[in-house]
Amino acid sequence: MKKYNLIIFVILFITCMKEDEYDTPEIVPIVCSEISIMEVEIPFVEDFENESTRWVQRIESSERYWELERQNGNYFMSLSAFRENNTPISIKTWLISSTLNMDQMTEKVFSFKLADAYQNGNPLHIYFSNDYDGKKCPTDYVWTEIGQEAIAKLINNAGVYDNLFEWSGNISLGDFNGKGVVAFVYQSESSISTTLQLDDIVIGKKVEEEKEPLPKLVDKELPYLFAGGSLSKGNLIQKDITGSLKWDAYDDASIRISGYNTKEKNTVFLITPRFDFDLQENEILTFETQDQYDNGKVLSIYYSNDFNGTNYEIASWIELEIPRQSDTDGADTPNFIKSEPIDLSFIKEKAVIAFVYRSDASDGENQPGPTTLLNLTNIKIEPKPIYSLLFSEIADPKDNVRARFVELYNAGTKPVDLSDWKLNIYKNGKTKPENITLSGIVKPQSYFVIANNEIDYIEAYPNAPMATLFSTKVTGNGDDVYELVFEENTVDIYGVIGDDGTGEDWEYTDGKAIRKENIKQANEQWFLNEWLIKKPVSTNDMSPGEPEKEEPTNHPPIASVLIEGEIKIDQTLYANTENSSDEDGDSLTFTYQWYRGNNEVGENTEIIFEEIVDRYKIVSEDVGKYLSVKVIANDGKENSEPVFSNYVGPIDKDELITEGVFISEIGDPNNNSNARFVELYNSNAVSINLEGWKLKRYTNDNTEVTASGTLNLEGEIGSENTFVIAKDAVEFEKVYGFVPDQDGKGKGSVDSNGDDQIVLEASDGTSVDIFGVIGEDGSGTNHEFEDGRANRKITIIKGNTSYSFSEWDIWNDTGGEGTVNQPQNAPDDFSPGKR
Repeated sequence: MKKYNLIIFVILFITCMKEDEYDTPEIVPIVCSEISIMEVEIPFVEDFENESTRWVQRIESSERYWELERQNGNYFMSLSAFRENNTPISIKTWLISSTLNMDQMTEKVFSFKLADAYQNGNPLHIYFSNDYDGKKCPTDYVWTEIGQEAIAKLINNAGVYDNLFEWSGNISLGDFNGKGVVAFVYQSESSISTTLQLDDIVIGKKVEEEKEPLPKLVDKELPYLFAGGSLSKGNLIQKDITGSLKWDAYDDASIRISGYNTKEKNTVFLITPRFDFDLQENEILTFETQDQYDNGKVLSIYYSNDFNGTNYEIASWIELEIPRQSDTDGADTPNFIKSEPIDLSFIKEKAVIAFVYRSDASDGENQPGPTTLLNLTNIKIEPKPIYSLLFSEIADPKDNVRARFVELYNAGTKPVDLSDWKLNIYKNGKTKPENITLSGIVKPQSYFVIANNEIDYIEAYPNAPMATLFSTKVTGNGDDVYELVFEENTVDIYGVIGDDGTGEDWEYTDGKAIRKENIKQANEQWFLNEWLIKKPVSTNDMSPGEPEKEEPTNHPPIASVLIEGEIKIDQTLYANTENSSDEDGDSLTFTYQWYRGNNEVGENTEIIFEEIVDRYKIVSEDVGKYLSVKVIANDGKENSEPVFSNYVGPIDKDELITEGVFISEIGDPNNNSNARFVELYNSNAVSINLEGWKLKRYTNDNTEVTASGTLNLEGEIGSENTFVIAKDAVEFEKVYGFVPDQDGKGKGSVDSNGDDQIVLEASDGTSVDIFGVIGEDGSGTNHEFEDGRANRKITIIKGNTSYSFSEWDIWNDTGGEGTVNQPQNAPDDFSPGKR
């Protein structure tokens, strides 16, 4: 314990508060004038919630004092030495209790709670004095410092205010008798500006620590909503993988985190309950964020099917794309920004969603990475809304650019209020739109037309219903994108944002795009099969505000197209067109365009194959995806309207068989190094496709494989048959009398001199079999086969990912105990191709 007896000039102020008033106490400058110190009952409990005259303050330097503050309905005393130029002011301010009778205490302990922020040092000291009576300056008395160790553990928040009060534990007062006082002293030393918040002081009574139960992963049903406040309200759990940051309740409506001034790298997981996504359809995720002091992206979102509540670092985390996330530069973003919906419809079985905050302040004030302060609220997982208001016609008539219009149609049974709706226009491949705010009511089965110019509209369409809204921003000239938006979320779209439509299949220059009659729901992604595009056409061919006029056609028809075949990798799918005859009896040719998408509605579609043949072989890139085909017929005069099949999938991957495929013989002939080989054997009753399999060599005692040490296997290994890979196929045939299954072309994995380790790896990247011990040079060991042969015993029918000498017969020149020190010569001492 340290003792001090100093004399310093001080200023006194006494807190003066009326009942239910918690204004800043009046400062009364007095040069250490005498004050009355009352005696209080034991135990002494102070939560600062009611009027209290049981504390006095003395200010030694600077007129900063402990102030009564309120946050989230809780009152506490607060003090900081911070000032705007970031240079702490010099403070030494005493907060002194009333007189305590130590002899009345059955438990000589005290405790308190402390929250801190912007920590850059420890300014708090706690003292006890038996002789302080308020008649002179505090430094005229003897003080004993106490509780240093407890305080040190509580000064730990270099981030922003989190109002997270931590308990000091019970601190002993057993060395003191008689009457005395306790003083909390903020001393900045002109270098420390940490903000302190003091509450719940208890003297003369042991306090039991309030332990919150550890949060557990729980299963919940969808839909889900977390609207801020305590994490427990949303059954959220968190874990700091690196650093010591936490997500904390900022107020009743949001949670907050910041890596600023933490002097460390932080990775913090915030995880939702576990949901069974098989019980729901078309789920989406939305949330709202508010960023401050933005200096880079800090938020990522993942999902996991195998997280169990504790395996943060080994669970499989798959990142979700955050579409068009808004980050705002500057000190303060006043409003929360709602995210665009994130598609979760592809997630199967049970899964959790994780919000991961990453920051880097490891270099102190230089802050090498982002440390953006982030507020988060309104996490929602719910079914994707279905909208009946959609684009029905987009017009760019060739004879009058001022007669352009966009037509909306309400295909539903209820009116649509256009409050919070707008029309966005993206010109010439731009990603930032112009927008038109919509208003009014669209009745069921009714149209809403937004036109460029009222006079031209009336002249161009004298018999059409009057347009509802006019705006000169309706200038789509055939290569521009239109987006229908509700509450900042995309509802429907024509075209692809970021693409100039010139030459694209959605271009409507000097023409019009008409939504097919069977489309009754909006779609946030554009699909050609939902539209008919006609060009060139004039205003006489337009029908704003009413159904499209039927036109007689003699296009070669295709009634429908179906995909047939087994939807598995390496299988062939066929496009079967029905009723594909021409009215004139012309012979038809067909073009087939195959598409790959993320789900059965074709989201994130890409073209993968186009040909005049009606089939497509499924490849590994298709696994887990959905496939569709577009067919166009041509009768030698014109093309038919394209017809799309439904999406089929997901594409399955044939079950990978690895057990039963293993290394059966390795040869390093003493008389011919070019006759080296590795033999594999398949003990299964079915053939195995070796595409994607690898043979790897770890040279000598290396623990890494070089590029030349990996050989990609090709071909198929038959049922209960061998597969021989030769170092040199030509030399191998000369020596052994037959052609090997694969030419290794001198690759290191089949060119071992007998002291290397060989690993067989399956197409999914898993190790299937091993010869030798990685990291150990084989020379002189029981896995040396230099100038010799390693032959798998006939009783072995599957591989082993840990080397076992008991499975092998080995010949060499200088090998270890149990091996045969007898070099082997080709071809007589080897048996490639035989088991």
